[in-house]
Amino acid sequence: AAGRAAGEGRKEAQTGRAGRPTNGGRAEPRAVPAPQEPVAPPDAPIDDRAARQMTDDFLDASPVLRAQARPLAKGPGAAAPQSALASDVARAVDGLARMVADLGIPEGRRAQVRAMLMGLARELDQPAPRWGVIADSVAAVMEFPPLARALLPMLLPELDRAA
Repeated sequence: AAGRAAGEGRKEAQTGRAGRPTNGGRAEPRAVPAPQEPVAPPDAPIDDRAARQMTDDFLDASPVLRAQARPLAKGPGAAAPQSALASDVARAVDGLARMVADLGIPEGRRAQVRAMLMGLARELDQPAPRWGVIADSVAAVMEFPPLARALLPMLLPELDRAA
């Protein structure tokens, strides 16, 4: 019985779990692909015509480099951009946000002022804008007279909706 068990152990070592032979327990060597010969020796000069032809062939064969830009779909099935603002006042305030450099806002403060104006535009696009957001925005723009002169007349009609 002991001899039979030893023979079974050798048989298990010669076959894998799926019952496939494993060359006496050793893994089978994998085939390694032969390295490809270079097109030209490294020191050989390549003429311009051949280089251009190889480049053209590469560009023609590449699906990524061959991709063509297409216009965006417009119409009833097209998604509206997320930044679309419905009210005229909100669009005007958003326009001011894009003009902060022209309104004399210092470069170090432009991003902050732009973000504040864009937030105000989104708030003004709501059915009932919050008074606190408008008040905070007015306080912030008072530091920049050209911006305040442009923004405050736009906000006057909106104060009734927010109050």
